[in-house]
Amino acid sequence: MIALQITDLRSFTKHLFTQNTFDGFWLSEAAVQTSAALIIEGKTDPAFFSDQETTEEEEKTAPAPYLNWGEAKHYCYEWIRGRFLPLHFRMVFRDPGRQENAAFLNIRYEREQPLRVTTGYTAKEFTMDRSDEKLWDEEVRAFFTDHEIDFEEL
Repeated sequence: MIALQITDLRSFTKHLFTQNTFDGFWLSEAAVQTSAALIIEGKTDPAFFSDQETTEEEEKTAPAPYLNWGEAKHYCYEWIRGRFLPLHFRMVFRDPGRQENAAFLNIRYEREQPLRVTTGYTAKEFTMDRSDEKLWDEEVRAFFTDHEIDFEEL
């Protein structure tokens, strides 16, 4: 696990809410607090899709277990937009490339505090080997660097 402090809040939130930088991540949950709270549970419900009329092509592909951030970010963005900064927001993303094990990206902002990002990794089975966790941490650092997201490691 690593903890990163984002040094340019405006640039990061632009990446998060208006660009497609994070769209490929699954959304585990999002919570935004302005004058009221918005909470999104990202886990999809297969029952919703089973009652819908679908084409043969759609039937071949099962829905993802979580929403993609790209499908949900506009709700959060609309909730945050306005004259005042939100009191806080939190997003928990999952890496869709790791279905057996869970790799998380936790984004947390609180008004008057720097935005922080932490990684998390949960193996399906217990192991003392932390190489996959360290690999995920390196991938996150590289992802931020590739997208020119400035950060300091805590």
